[in-house]
Amino acid sequence: DPVIDSDPMVACDPVVDSDPMVACDPVIDSDPMVVGDPVIDSDPMVACDPVIDSEPMVACDIMIDSDPIVASDPVIDSDPMVGCDPVIYSDPIVAGDPVIDSDPMVACDPVVDSDPRGAGDPVIDSDPMADSEPVIDSDPMVAVDPAVDSHPMVACDPVIDSDPKDSCNNYYEDKRMPNRQKLSSGSAARKIMWSEEVDETLSEDHDDQTEALNPPLSYKAALLSEKRQE
Repeated sequence: DPVIDSDPMVACDPVVDSDPMVACDPVIDSDPMVVGDPVIDSDPMVACDPVIDSEPMVACDIMIDSDPIVASDPVIDSDPMVGCDPVIYSDPIVAGDPVIDSDPMVACDPVVDSDPRGAGDPVIDSDPMADSEPVIDSDPMVAVDPAVDSHPMVACDPVIDSDPKDSCNNYYEDKRMPNRQKLSSGSAARKIMWSEEVDETLSEDHDDQTEALNPPLSYKAALLSEKRQE
């Protein structure tokens, strides 16, 4: 170079200084990870990347985001949940990831919800009430579940209530609801059953039918208690 500047890393200089990262590169910046340098520095993750940021997980990736779980990175970091997935979100249960993490509820499912029972998951979790059921409500006694749990009052019943006398065989069939298995949601089924049950009781004992649609909890409990005593 006809003009040698004061920088010890001189560009295209016939005399290469003692810095092992200089090799006739026309542009050498102050970054110790030199772009396009034939001599790779001591960082094992730098490999002629046109953009090298301060993130230690760099491996020939054109765009590296700030997330420590790098998307589409050819070098998988130490996190077991990263597997060259183009979209990795902040949820530790990664959707559509070829590398299954330690969570037993993840099995290459494109949608993993926040419910620990993993609805619709090909791998059934340890909960005996989850069996590839598309809708699992917050009730520990899951409605319309193909796997009957250990509770003696559950028998593929769309609505599980607290009454030990009510079951799939002796109560809801008396209500003549043959389509009970087709109800898609426990909460929806619960609302329908609740409304019908209270409506029937009120029609016998009360004139006001408006409360049948949305009875207070204490009133429903009183009606059920009265019904049990009868």
